[in-house]
Amino acid sequence: MVGGVLSVSVIGAETSVGRAVVRRLETSGADVTSATDALDAVVHVEAEGVADVDRLRESLRSPGASRVVYLSTAMVYGAWANNPVPLTEDAPMRPNPGFAYATAKAESERIAVEWRDANADAVLAVLRPVTVLGGDDDSRLVHLLRDVLPAGIADPIPPVQYLHGDDLADAVVLAATGGLDGVFNVAPDGWMSEEEARALSAGPVSMRLPRRLQPVLGPDVPDDVRPYLVHPWVVANDRLRAEGWAPRYSSEEAFVAGAGVPRWQSLSLGRRQAIALGGVAAAVAGGVAAGVAVYRRLRD
Repeated sequence: MVGGVLSVSVIGAETSVGRAVVRRLETSGADVTSATDALDAVVHVEAEGVADVDRLRESLRSPGASRVVYLSTAMVYGAWANNPVPLTEDAPMRPNPGFAYATAKAESERIAVEWRDANADAVLAVLRPVTVLGGDDDSRLVHLLRDVLPAGIADPIPPVQYLHGDDLADAVVLAATGGLDGVFNVAPDGWMSEEEARALSAGPVSMRLPRRLQPVLGPDVPDDVRPYLVHPWVVANDRLRAEGWAPRYSSEEAFVAGAGVPRWQSLSLGRRQAIALGGVAAAVAGGVAAGVAVYRRLRD
């Protein structure tokens, strides 16, 4: 740290969260640099749904960095029927078999912890956010969790959590500038119930299909992602809140405002049906008016 100014390298600055992190770091007075030496902190950010183990290994080789912030995911807990609601940081990592994204994130956490243990002065903050909305680099995984999960696929859906990208950026900056050490869940306060999630959803029609019909009539959900749509994996944010972080958005607000979905998609099914019926009525009225006009022209 030169002259009291924190020097930070942001790996993944090209992502939506990375850009937000850079802006907030600069506002806080930190020196955001691409230099690889004389660093105080390294922030490793990846786009939602991406896990690059090799890139993390490379970023940990930055000379001089004594602080590392690694952006993981709450999906490393796995989605299991016996998960407590909510999960705390003391819960073990047990990503569902075959789900490469969560498995790679868990492996990256292991590598980061090994780096910290091998460096006496090292400080490591691992952040585990729930589904992040509000960016322009959403992956297919994000779309599944945003558009399919609230409507369900066959069984009653689990509790649902969404995190606004701005809240995640705030957490990353706090971890970097405050020198946080340890594992921290990043999530809004509480979660949405099945009824609340369905009321907000404008994804697939809310009807439960028998499991045998899901491959034919249901949404296209990969087998490795399916557990996350039917089992709970919501988390508690108490540990990060104790460090001074507070979410500005609820899950509902993150879904509606942060996801950037059209207003039509943020309306309840009943409201959308009413608007659709109104549109049909307007079209019928317009057709009648046009027919009358043609008839009058012909008569004249």
